[in-house]
This record gives sequence, structure tokens and C-alpha cells, in this order.
Amino acid sequence: MRTPIIDEFEHRALEEGAAFPFKARVLEYVIDLVNDPRTPISRLAAVIGWNPILMRSLSASANNAFGLPGRVRDVNLALGLLGSETIRNTVKWAIASRATRHIVNSFHYCGDLWDHSLMCGLVSRAVAVELDFPRADQAFIGGLVHDIGFLFLGDDLPSTDGENPRDWTPERDHSGAGCPISPDMHEEAGSWMLDRWETLDADIRDAVRHHHGPTGAERNPALAAVVHVADVICHRLFGGPMGKRPDMPYSTRAFDALGLSPTCAGHSMPERMHWLEQQVLRRAPALNLKVSVLKENMINSFEELEEPERFLLALHYFEGLSLEGIAGVLGTTREHVVIMHSHALQRFAAMLTEFGEWS
Repeated sequence: MRTPIIDEFEHRALEEGAAFPFKARVLEYVIDLVNDPRTPISRLAAVIGWNPILMRSLSASANNAFGLPGRVRDVNLALGLLGSETIRNTVKWAIASRATRHIVNSFHYCGDLWDHSLMCGLVSRAVAVELDFPRADQAFIGGLVHDIGFLFLGDDLPSTDGENPRDWTPERDHSGAGCPISPDMHEEAGSWMLDRWETLDADIRDAVRHHHGPTGAERNPALAAVVHVADVICHRLFGGPMGKRPDMPYSTRAFDALGLSPTCAGHSMPERMHWLEQQVLRRAPALNLKVSVLKENMINSFEELEEPERFLLALHYFEGLSLEGIAGVLGTTREHVVIMHSHALQRFAAMLTEFGEWS
């Protein structure tokens, strides 16, 4: 059940020009229509005609099937020529393959965001260990996904085979939009998407929603505080998706949540925080190398998955489809999708754990 806060965010996001909540719901609607044998061709044509990617896929299928290279361009004609099974398979394949391109393209065009997110994951785990937080693995995932909302607030990523590709930055997305989207929305955008990740720990979603104001977290303020501290350290020492911010302040109430107190009057930051920053700075070369290797391993691990597993992860984590909706795309049951999801994540878990320790 979705909370009223999340529903309110969807309306506000759409009003401000962030289309991703609408896109996820449209995909689910299209999948339901395609899988329903009672759906009239006219309704399919109306929905598919709204999406140029689906139109091109169906036209290409019709042209290939009947040896009419480039001649079938009308969606109604394409649907009339193709059988219902071909239509279903073509639409579902187009949706899944586009999601896969999206996740791969994010590594190419959102390099700064991924570098910061991976670094924050490593530092969050290190902070958790140094401060005796009981769930260092949970802190790592929280740091890794804390800025995931930035991926969904901007425009669609360009294709790697497109002309004149541009590196992504939040400033470019927001300043170029006709209706600028506030970067401050990224906490809520990340929380919205994580809410759709059905297998993710709810404490992590809450920490992402409040990583700039950790005392607002209702489930686990200490986890939110760990991610907050790691995020500030990373901004100060390495920069973030919005650039290096050496004066980014710590939340003093986050110190309280972690059991840290200022050393004396006139010092707003506990001595142990200075020590933690120095520890991270001393390990900077090793951490930067780990981020580079980890990003490469994530890409390779994703590309080594079987096609249905790649489709599953891309549709769930980048398009926000439910596991049941993904079952509709893959033509299987939700139970089978759950098993596939578990197997796919096991590969990533082993790789993430290996790179989660201090050097």
C-alpha cells in the first residue's frame, strides 16, 4: 500500500515536470493491455502510437515479416499485418530492451553520479564499522543508492549510438528544462523509486528520503545519520553529483543519533569526525581505485547475466515496474521472477561485499 506522502509527491513531481512517475504507470498500463486478449486493436494503436519507440519496433517487425523494407510506417497497418502473439512479443521486447539500454547508458553518461554513489557506499560502510553501527552492509547499500533520485528527475538518457552524446549533470538537466526541477527533490524521488523496489529494506528507503536531514527518519535515524555523515565526507573530499562542496555542513543532530558529542565549547564538530575525515583522506587513492574497479565490475556483471535477468533488473530498478508487472513482460509467474531476482542479485552481492572493506 502506497503512503499518502508518496502519492502527494507523484502529483507534485508531475506538476514540476518530472515525468518518471507517469512513465512507470504508463508501462504497466501498456503491458496489461498487450497481455489482455480482449483489447481491441484500436486501443492498442492509440497507446502504441503515443510511443515512437514502440511504433518503430512494430513497423520494423511488419516490414521484416512481409518483406516490405521501410514501407510500413503506420501503426494501424502494422498492427493489422501482425498477429496478436507477434504484437505482444514485439511490444514487450521493446519495453525490456529499452530498459536495458537505459541502465547501461547511465554508466556512460552519469559517471559523476555513479562515482559519488559508489564512493559514498564505501565510506558509509567504513563509517558504520568505525562507529560500531551494527549493520555495515545495510549502510553500504544506503550510501550506494542515496542519490538515486537524480537518475529519474532528468530527461531520458541519450543512446550510446546517438550523435554528439553529452555527459549528464543535474545542473544540465534542470537548467535546460522548460519547467526547472528542483535538485532538492532528489531525496523524495529516490524514496519513490525505492518504494517500488519490493525486496529492499524499508530502513534504507527511509534513510535515502532523509539523508540530508537524518533526524527526520522514522525507522532508523542512526542509519540515516551514517549515510548523511558519509555523504558530507564524500562531498568535502571528493565532490558529488553537484560538484565538490568543502563547506557542506554536518547535521549536529546526526552526531547525537550516532552518540557523538562536540569536544568542547566552540567546536561544532566532534574530534572523532575530524579523525574519520583524515582516515578517508589517507585512503583516498585506494578508495578511488576501488570505485573505478567496482563500477567496471558492475557493468561486466550486468552484461554477463542471461537476457531475462538483465531485463528483470533493468525493468525493476530503472523503470520502477513491480515484480508482477515484470512477470507480465517476461511471460512467466511472479514466483519465478522472485527466484530469478534472487539469483541475479547474489552475483552483485558477492562483488559488492568484496569491495566494501577498508584497504
